[in-house]
Amino acid sequence: LERRGITDPTRTEIIRGSGVEMDQYPVTPLPLQPPFICAYAGRMIRMKGLDDLYAAFEIIRSNGRSDIHLWLCGLPDPGNPQSWDEGRLRTWEKHNPAITWKGHQSMRDIW
Repeated sequence: LERRGITDPTRTEIIRGSGVEMDQYPVTPLPLQPPFICAYAGRMIRMKGLDDLYAAFEIIRSNGRSDIHLWLCGLPDPGNPQSWDEGRLRTWEKHNPAITWKGHQSMRDIW
């Protein structure tokens, strides 16, 4: 990004990750037909856009699409004032059958 002039080198820092074991994620073909699964993996907090995800899946449901599902993978963060509790997530599941809160999941199991 620096070489292409997209970022300012004086304001850029590389944060090294722990790496990904690519052999744990084999290439698989995309499904040719429904159901399709969208997944969110992260903390169950408002600032991650969960309101928007929920609204999007309400629109999908109101349009009669039952072939697209959302997996919410992660846990609430009780130390965060924007955290959503298990009750809200269970209510979402009950209200919209296309949404499933799966709790904590390993990334390998999700993808």
